[in-house]
Amino acid sequence: MRQFLAALRLEAASALPLSSILLRERCMAEKTTSKRIKRSSQLRGQRFITSIVLATAVLLGSLQLWYWALPALPDVLRPTLALIALLLLPGLALLRLLWPTALPLDLRWPLAVGLSCATLPLLLLFSELVGVAWNGSALWSLLAVCAVIAVLPRSHHGEPNDTTSDSSHLLLVGLTLITLLVRLYAARHLIVGQYGDSYHHTVIAQLISERGGLFRSWEPYEPFASFTYHFGFHSLVAALNWLGDVPVTRGVLIIGQVQSALAVPLIYLLTVRITQLRSAGLWAALLVAVVSSMPAYYLNWGRYTQLAGQTVLIAVCVIWMELLDRTREPSQRPALARLIGLTALSTAGLALTHYRVAVFAICFVAVYSVYLVLTPPHRPAALLRLVGYGALAGGAALLLTLPWLLRLYESSLLHIGSAALNNDIGNTLNNSVSADQLALSVKPYLVLLAALGVVLLLPRLGWRSLILPVWAGCTWLAANPQLLGLNGTGLISSFAVLIAAYLVLAPLAGSGLALLAQRFSGLFHGSSSQLLAFAAKQGQLLLAFGLLIWGIGWQSRIADPQFQLLTPADAAAMEWIRRSTSNDARFYVNSFLAYGDTVYAGSDGGWWLPFLSGRPSNLPNILYGIEAGSSPGMHQRVFRENEGIQDHPIGSPQAAQALRNAGFAYLYDGPSANPPDEYITVAQLDDSPYFEQVYSRDGVTIWRVR
Repeated sequence: MRQFLAALRLEAASALPLSSILLRERCMAEKTTSKRIKRSSQLRGQRFITSIVLATAVLLGSLQLWYWALPALPDVLRPTLALIALLLLPGLALLRLLWPTALPLDLRWPLAVGLSCATLPLLLLFSELVGVAWNGSALWSLLAVCAVIAVLPRSHHGEPNDTTSDSSHLLLVGLTLITLLVRLYAARHLIVGQYGDSYHHTVIAQLISERGGLFRSWEPYEPFASFTYHFGFHSLVAALNWLGDVPVTRGVLIIGQVQSALAVPLIYLLTVRITQLRSAGLWAALLVAVVSSMPAYYLNWGRYTQLAGQTVLIAVCVIWMELLDRTREPSQRPALARLIGLTALSTAGLALTHYRVAVFAICFVAVYSVYLVLTPPHRPAALLRLVGYGALAGGAALLLTLPWLLRLYESSLLHIGSAALNNDIGNTLNNSVSADQLALSVKPYLVLLAALGVVLLLPRLGWRSLILPVWAGCTWLAANPQLLGLNGTGLISSFAVLIAAYLVLAPLAGSGLALLAQRFSGLFHGSSSQLLAFAAKQGQLLLAFGLLIWGIGWQSRIADPQFQLLTPADAAAMEWIRRSTSNDARFYVNSFLAYGDTVYAGSDGGWWLPFLSGRPSNLPNILYGIEAGSSPGMHQRVFRENEGIQDHPIGSPQAAQALRNAGFAYLYDGPSANPPDEYITVAQLDDSPYFEQVYSRDGVTIWRVR
């Protein structure tokens, strides 16, 4: 009975607001005995020397990265300052205005980053409603105002005097910078983002940059007349263009890799908030930095919008936790009012950043709410406050996104979603994951460490240790409602959930490592065991730096050439096309059926031709499947045109006649081929009398239709 009551007290303590948790940690730290302080001072010098030696080893193990990065520093100074201001200042200002208490620095700036990423799409949405266009000067002015707000002193709550977070913060900053360097180095040779998604991401960001905000017409790049795609990632790329004069083609890569590196501090934030263990947060950050293949591998797919959504997602989860925790305390009404505003802003920003990731957040809020309901004390009034304040925050978020929700009627997006719910498109579109995808996304050693983390957290946190695993299960069910006998399979792909598994695996695996190390160190007591205890702690450092050196090696080579559709040879060919062909010359490029044979997609650099050369082609970006066309029947016309030509072998007279009838003057074949079985090939066209080769260089071949 005594153990049961102790467990209940532990559950209740775990559901405290973040400020209460931090206050409790400081009080416990102040009770440290003089004996422990003395022992710590004796070892501090040895640890410092060891850290310097190991840091030197890391430096020597990644000299190639430093040789690449250091000479570029003068050229990237302005974009770097722009990025720092863009990612920190809006969030810090919001935290100063709406977060009830001051936060330690190691938790404040990661939360600010997520908030900043959520704020920009909301800014663009409401700017369009009032007719305001943005540029560099206007955005710099706004950031200056944010900086002033961020440094305003608090009248009732001073800065937290949390010395226990100092070392954690230094390690976190260092790990984040190293990860950022590795991520950028991996993309150094790319001229645009990889694979198909990068194409429409680049076009959207370019249009936002040119128009100073949101748009409807995609001219001159695409024949679309609506824009209903989520746009949080693209707003950051456009903002970097306004602030730092970074070309959008380059900005897509930079923002994508920066957000990939930001998984490090954000996973740390989530882990500390769930487990209340900074050591677990550091291990989790290390795992997501250089051990897990995700999110680093997103580079190959150009899966940047989901990554942007998951950057905001962690901030949203932490803010919802704080709001729901405070509903348990009747005296928290002033704080709750501000938190409701912050929760609504961040949730609305997430909805605009990625529709599917917003469902991940809904699942998390539901799981955390159930956890609080199960956690003592069980008071009806507390339950009513939880439901009431949660509904207020959710309703406010819905109200903020209402202008965008109404805009969705302009495209076929809602129709597609309705069809999925009514007809269960999961029966026709494959929503399973392959063994290769599973092996790439979920490493067995991370799963084992995560399971260990749950086992070790259970006696420490009780039900709280199950929040992340249950969240993962709920999200999987949201992607696979057929398991519950419901329609809607395919609205959220199983693949999207799988590649987001690092959000759960890293915190749990980090907790497993931290608690295992803690137990191992606890085996040594007394002065006779000081040397062994010291060796055990240095062993943790050696393991961490060993993982870091190993991870830097393979993650710096994570870019897979098979996903590079546009090559330097394609870029040179685009320049030739601009110089040597008329503005209205139509090009036919390689395409193939994708997404359950519902749309045509590109398989090589020719897909980029309208954007980079200004010449029309047979293949718009993939969003032609959902956006409204400049003229009726665009989707059917693109489908009919590609299908009608590909019914004939490319070198045949029938294909040449079909091309002429459709108004195509040229064929384009690039050096890439993904998938490899392309329609346009040199072997079929070299001897054909119906086509004349006019360009052949470095794997790019262009023919004129005779």
